[in-house]
Formats: sequence, structure tokens, C-alpha cells
Amino acid sequence: MLRRHALGLAATGPILVGKTLVKLGLKTSPEAWRKLLGVNLRGEPSKFGLSAFGLRVPTDELPARLHAFLRIEPEAAYALTHTRPLCTRHACDTIDLVVQRFDATGTLTGIDSLLDPNRPSGLDEATHNSVHASVVSAYRATARAAEAVRPLALVATAARGMNPAAVAYLTRLAKATCLAIEPLDPTRRFEPPPLVERRGLGHNAYTFAARTDAAAGTADLWGTAHHVAADGVPFQELVTRLERAWGTEPVAFPAAGTVFGPRCSHHAGERAVYESLSFHDFAPLLRLRKTVNAELGLGVPVVALLLWVLAKQPEFAATKFAGTVDVPVTATRERCVDLVSRRPADFNGDLAAFARSFLDGVAASRERRSPVQAAGADLAHLPPRLLRALLEAIPDQLADTFGEVGLSVIRDAKVFTAPLSDVAYPGGFLAVGGMGLPAADGPVGALSVKGTREQAVTYPSVLARALSTCGC
Repeated sequence: MLRRHALGLAATGPILVGKTLVKLGLKTSPEAWRKLLGVNLRGEPSKFGLSAFGLRVPTDELPARLHAFLRIEPEAAYALTHTRPLCTRHACDTIDLVVQRFDATGTLTGIDSLLDPNRPSGLDEATHNSVHASVVSAYRATARAAEAVRPLALVATAARGMNPAAVAYLTRLAKATCLAIEPLDPTRRFEPPPLVERRGLGHNAYTFAARTDAAAGTADLWGTAHHVAADGVPFQELVTRLERAWGTEPVAFPAAGTVFGPRCSHHAGERAVYESLSFHDFAPLLRLRKTVNAELGLGVPVVALLLWVLAKQPEFAATKFAGTVDVPVTATRERCVDLVSRRPADFNGDLAAFARSFLDGVAASRERRSPVQAAGADLAHLPPRLLRALLEAIPDQLADTFGEVGLSVIRDAKVFTAPLSDVAYPGGFLAVGGMGLPAADGPVGALSVKGTREQAVTYPSVLARALSTCGC
């Protein structure tokens, strides 16, 4: 309690000074979303994932074609800068690709690089090979380290004894998009690859794993993004453009009731997080939405209705949820994400009132005037170390403002794996992609859960129960 009060007092000064300087025009208001991500989404569990299935691409052409695609993608033009208290993203006009080779145990055995042709390294093959060997050795030495410290440790370890030209090349590799390729196992096709064990080189925005069917000339591509570098909807837009550029073969997804996991999603020194993936029949929810919209004359967001039906289950009866909102770019502000935080139980069974309140929250988010944005703008004035300490000290206030359980829905996604922040969301985070994925027994959608082991085990059955009764 004393620590909480002390940190609160320590935070008051920087917030007041920062707001005053902004009001006087002496300081630019910080990008609150990026600042909060850079302080509080640094662990391995905070990464999220998206997927594309049945891409038409021969295995031997995959690295070069992916590299060519990323080189013209604005969303790929970011890399990360790590310091001990903060991670930030920055524009990167050189897009390189590193192909990682792993053995059956998940150990990195080698790398190859595809460099931006407009910026050759200027190094000979022997130097390239020497740097690659150092990267592999350093990767192995830091493979189990917490993600907040691993990137700096990996580069520092690899750079020992290198000359400046080799270090410059090493730095490029650390920022490069990473790709691992393995043969497709049809029996495990829809189980996400263990990207928590097959990590990038630390300063990169994206890490991909491809599962290829050489005979069919197709590949499934799974990608994870560091949330400081990328948000869900923009990343999905990138994936959609890739699907359209390459074309896809029809895919049959698993039947409702299929569950993968739980499995560990963290490394030593990080929040203990487990994840699961399950497939569900969302048809009852979609029918209910159609009925509700007709009766109320409202366009109730599917995320709001999903929160409403989940709150009818005893596990979520008093939960304050946070639904994500994609916030458009403005003349002075980056595109970002905001949260609509509501407790369905507060509306005493009045769905219309809850829906209107949620819609009001979405409008406030898109106009950048929500309570969450106001709180974030204040917190963004704090130095990173003080901000992290304060977040850890005020769990009740965080739950009240930012919610206890997070839910993100990306309707164009296939399988969308959830992120979970280093601090907050004690009830975990849920992610849902498209709800009409083709399966043998009818359309399905995938639910990804990150949270405690118990939450990862329990929540799929809670959702199944909620969906089966939501029209009653």
C-alpha cells in the first residue's frame, strides 16, 4: 500500500508537467498506445499471430517471393529498438529476410540471408559465413531468455570480436524478418507452430513459419508480430494482400470442438502464460446478432454481442471486459488501437442499453476521446521505469480502466492467436478470427486463449456453452 501511494505521488509531477507543456505548445503529446506497448508488452506472450492457408507458392520459391512481397509492404517497414526499460519501433527502409533452419528439437542450426538488393552488404562470403555462425551461436546461448532482455544479449554476444563492418551486417540481420520452413504434417496442420521456441533475432517486427506441401505447390504461413511494431488489423491487411497476390487453394478447417493445447507461452523471468486454440460453431451467435439488430434497429458489433453472451456464464458473470477498436490515422496521430471497457452485468439484462453504450464507446475511441485514451495519455508522460512500476502497483485501477479480460475479433483473419500484456488482464485475453471458416460439418471460427493454465483449459468449454445457449 505504501509503495502504491509513493509511486502515485511520484507520477503526479511528470504527468502535470507533461500536460502543461503540451497545452503550452512546448511539447508534442506522446503517442500513448506505442508508449504503453513499449513498456508493458515486451514478453514473449505479448506477441500475437495471424495465418494464411493453402498459399500457392512452390517451396523452393517461397523465401524469395516472400522477401519480394515484404519489400513493397509499408507494414513491413519497421524494426525495433530495445533498451532495458523500453521497446520502440522505428521506420526501416531496408527490408531483409533471414531464413532460419531448425532441427527436430527446435535448435537453430543455421541461417541464410536475402538482402535488400538496393543495399548489398559489401562483405565477402567468408565474412557473411562468419557472422552467420556467430548469430547461430548467440541465438542458442540466449534462446531461453526473457524477450525483454534477449535481443540486446543476442547481439552483444554475437558481436564479440567483430570488426565494425561485420557488426553493421549483424545489426541488419537482427532487424530482418525471419522465416522458418518445414514440411506440412496434415495431422497437425491447424495446430500453431511453436514460435515461442522458434524466435526471431530480436529486433525484427515479424517472425514467420511456413509449412509446405511440395507436391501440391502450396504453403501455410503462420506469422507472429511483436506488438510494439504492429497491431492486429494492419497485420491482417498485410496477410490479406499476400493471399490475393499469391492465390490460395480451398482449405477445410477442423470441426467445432477441436482443441489444441494448453501449452506454455512464456520463458523464464516472464509472466507465466499458457495458450490454447479451439474451433467453434458461431452460427447461433450470428443468428442472434441478426435478430437483435432487426429488433433494436442497431448495428450491434459482433464483439459486443459475444461479450454479452459470455457474461451470462458463471465464469464471467461479474467480469469487466475490454473489446479492441481499430483507431484510424489522423493528420497528427498514428493509427492505433483503443479499448471499450464495459461490464455487461452493470446493465441488468438490458441488451439494448449495453449495445448503445458499447457503440458510444467505439465512437469515442475512433474520435480519440475515450476514458482509456485519456488514461493512456496521462501515463505516457511518465519515464518508462516509473510507468512500469506504477502499472505493477495498481492492478485494481488497471482492471477498472482497461478491463479484466480482453477480447479482440479480426473478422478477416483465419487463425488469430492472442497477445497478453506483461501486466494486467488477470482474466486473460481472447482472440477470435473469422467466424465463417469452411469445415466439413459447417462453418467454424477459432478461439485463441492466453492466460493461466486453468484459463487456457477452461475458456474453450465456456465459449462452447455460451454459444450453444445464446439463442435461448
